[in-house]
Amino acid sequence: MATDNFTGSATTLATHDSNWQLADTGSGESLADLGIDGSGFCALTANFKAPFAMYNGTDSSQKSEIVIPVGAFATVPGSAAIAVLTCAGSSNKGFEARIGASQLTGQVVTAVRVASNGSFVSTPSLSPTIDTASVALTMSLQRTSSTNVNLIVNGTTYNINTTGVDIATGQGGFYLVSDSSIGTIKIDSWTNGVAGGVTVKQLAGLGVG
Repeated sequence: MATDNFTGSATTLATHDSNWQLADTGSGESLADLGIDGSGFCALTANFKAPFAMYNGTDSSQKSEIVIPVGAFATVPGSAAIAVLTCAGSSNKGFEARIGASQLTGQVVTAVRVASNGSFVSTPSLSPTIDTASVALTMSLQRTSSTNVNLIVNGTTYNINTTGVDIATGQGGFYLVSDSSIGTIKIDSWTNGVAGGVTVKQLAGLGVG
């Protein structure tokens, strides 16, 4: 099991933890485009960037999970997105569950796009939908067989057929992209393996504490 709550002083993601690697080799992105903001979040540090980060030592049998904080989608530019990855390899190959502008109505997440080996295979509608103006969103992805992955959003599981495109090896991680505004494109934590507990920031978002 590996986890990162992104605590500590402001720095780059790679300096924060050297186990983080860049998955999208050859696209001009850099781990320097991801940083710890000093407030317990990982966020983009530059505009017009889309780095995929994967964590050394994780593998395809483990569930990859991110927590998206309350208000993360308050202002979302057209091509902004947040995603969790499992079995991520070089050149963006892997399983990906992404939330972008087309999966949002205001701050309400209505669907999630799931990709296999770089091609989107399913966009399940969420039931219930998640209003991120008041509730933190926990999203995880796990390879369950050569043809299926489980997408789990705030405790609800959606089984996704990956149309036979299997990625049996790789590492877990996450993905952030922004076309212009970087202020709200951030995540609270990332966990690989056993699902992590509720963080203080999640509880605060639910009106606890």
